[in-house]
Amino acid sequence: MPLLTLHDIRKRFDAHYALRDINLSLEAGQILCFLGPSGCGKTTLLRIIAGLEKEYSGSVSVQGVHIDEEPPHTRGFGLMFQDYALFPHMNVWDNVAFGLRMHKTGAEVENERVADMLRLVGLEDFASRKIQELSGGERQRVALARSLAPEPRLLMLDEPLAALDRSLRERLARELRQILKKVGVTAIFVTHDQAEAFAIADKVAVFHDGRLLQNDSPQRLYSHPTSIQVAEFLGFKNIVPASVLQDGTLLTPLGTFPVPPGTNKRAPGMTPSLLFRPEGAQIATPMQEATAEQIQLTGQVESCTFLGHVYQTEIKMAEGIMFRFLLPTYPSAPKIGEKLRLILPAEACVVLDSDQRPG
Repeated sequence: MPLLTLHDIRKRFDAHYALRDINLSLEAGQILCFLGPSGCGKTTLLRIIAGLEKEYSGSVSVQGVHIDEEPPHTRGFGLMFQDYALFPHMNVWDNVAFGLRMHKTGAEVENERVADMLRLVGLEDFASRKIQELSGGERQRVALARSLAPEPRLLMLDEPLAALDRSLRERLARELRQILKKVGVTAIFVTHDQAEAFAIADKVAVFHDGRLLQNDSPQRLYSHPTSIQVAEFLGFKNIVPASVLQDGTLLTPLGTFPVPPGTNKRAPGMTPSLLFRPEGAQIATPMQEATAEQIQLTGQVESCTFLGHVYQTEIKMAEGIMFRFLLPTYPSAPKIGEKLRLILPAEACVVLDSDQRPG
């Protein structure tokens, strides 16, 4: 049985739906990320789970028991916010101990648990430090230690890395996943940053305009986005409209293509879209032809940027459609104005359901 189950959650603010028909489950020990742009409903959903947001429809259950009427302080959940909400008049030890003291755990349990948490986050030598003396990354670790100290059955983190610079965020994202997995806590992590979500989560739930668009592993989400909205949010650009022909192939402005391997066939007359992934393309040699497991595209090079391991190359395809590919740096850079034939593996194409775009 899942630890947490959300069933048909809806939330309105006046005439605006902040959340629409959200159904999700979370297994014990799993890290789930709510990913989406600002205002998409992910923080509102976190507040509903925490018991901080009322007047919604649907239900929140923990191990099959509805908790919608339970106050926040009896749910046994931990919360960590973007600003960390640390107490500046307390030192590091007292901040970490705060939740334990609220639960009246006693001095012996407090001493053992706080010491364990400070060791876990690498701050065992910082116990007497004042909060003002800590860096942003150190404050983040103190907030995490404080959230984990009472051993919550669910830990919720709302944009905890957003205030940090990029290089520090990347390092702490890796550390955060290691710590959460070492403790074994079930967690929900909210972010608008795709890289953070992929680095930390076991599963990623993508939101837009109050709707849940897709809930998958990071690998599956990246390799098989199910809709235009998800693909565009993940940064994919090479998307063209398609229509399904009687033989099941896909007619696009760039030609007719077979259904990619492992893809459910659509009925004739349906109008999905086709995504051509930017990686995996090879520049064809004059004598090279695509095999049955490959597809071929032609176009003219518009720009080429050296990124070290690849050339980011913009290519004008038929009908003036602009695509972007990551081409190998060997043997030489594509030249501006050069006409290229590209060969891609058939699995580099992904069929997107256009009708999943939020209305």
